Amino acid sequence: MNDGEHPLSQTDCELLEKALRLVPAGLDPLALATALRRQLPAELARRAAELASLRERSRARFPSGELRWLTRRGLEQSTRECVARERARRFAELEPGALVHDATCGLGADALALSQAGLRVLASDRDPTLAWCARRNLAASANPNCVFVADASFRPSSEALLLLDPDRRATRGADVRARALDPAGWSPNPRAIAQRLARARGACIKLPAGMDIEHCPPEWVEERPARWQWVSAEGELCEVNLWAGTLAGPSSELGAREVVRIPKTGPTRRWSARPRVVVSLTPAEVSKILWIADPDPAVVRSGLVGALASELGLAPLAGQCAYLGGREQPCTDLARSWRVLDQSSADPRAVRRMLAARDIGPVQVLKRGHPEPAEVLQRQYSAKGAQRGFVMVARLDAGHRAFLVAPADGAGLVGDEGFEPPTSSL
Repeated sequence: MNDGEHPLSQTDCELLEKALRLVPAGLDPLALATALRRQLPAELARRAAELASLRERSRARFPSGELRWLTRRGLEQSTRECVARERARRFAELEPGALVHDATCGLGADALALSQAGLRVLASDRDPTLAWCARRNLAASANPNCVFVADASFRPSSEALLLLDPDRRATRGADVRARALDPAGWSPNPRAIAQRLARARGACIKLPAGMDIEHCPPEWVEERPARWQWVSAEGELCEVNLWAGTLAGPSSELGAREVVRIPKTGPTRRWSARPRVVVSLTPAEVSKILWIADPDPAVVRSGLVGALASELGLAPLAGQCAYLGGREQPCTDLARSWRVLDQSSADPRAVRRMLAARDIGPVQVLKRGHPEPAEVLQRQYSAKGAQRGFVMVARLDAGHRAFLVAPADGAGLVGDEGFEPPTSSL
């Protein structure tokens, strides 16, 4: 469906679904549209083709296929299935069987996960099209009639826990990134969010991945327990969560920050620590390192690089560098480990000489703190050797340095393993 379109009738929904089941799999968009027009009226065929395209696009975000009614904007703003399930797990663990109000439900990804976790759910959205999609997506859940149209400030029940994802979309002509990170431009605004927090015994406020918690409105965390959480999925930082009230967790954990790492395969990793300052390596010590650890982006953004370094017996390569170095291989799933084969200054001529000595030609570059894009550095560094390699570039106190490295797991890169944090200091 397109955003803002009139919802389909039950009969049209059934006709659309039947037509999509009958068309052969793997058709290109033109062939699909042609096949649907043979079965459906023109307008319904168009909407069926649009929905089929959105379902195909949603597979990476919703591998179960349980969210079947989609809009373009709703899909762009929706929570990943694995992240929604992790959030629902925490709700159910701290408040089993509780009533939760998802006040900005969108397509219903979080509401569906909460329902599957055994929680009672109320879900609302101010956009009637999104609410209609969410209602259909939850029709077969344990909470089939829980979705209604309402502004996020509406409080349907005094007993309900709160889940809120403020709308951070920029208006035309506005700075998209600035609005996304500035609570003053969100809907609901910071004051309205504070009012909802004050009336909820427990709440989760979902915030953008690049959010600096130092800019969090103080009224959100004053006079109530609060806990910050950073979530990454498959190496990508997804969101920052503010858990408040009864959902902040045990009092012994308050003050600690939590990192949640959801890998593509394997168990989810949850790790809590308090920020810690550690002394960085000297240039002489950097010249002798045998291993580099590249922390998960959730560790970097949470400010827990120092805590992880201390736990692993490593140290940052420089005062404002997130790469950690040492002489022993780090054993952790919170960072990717790289064996250092050689190192040089980051000057392209020096790097090419280093690569030529090992018969390495094309390279893939990971970087922190270098102003040039990784793709530019790859072109500058690639030589004529027969082997492929990896180069890590870091900004040290004395300038940029390049490290020829090999992944400890012996695998190539998958996804954006060279995540560059939003801050220039790292």
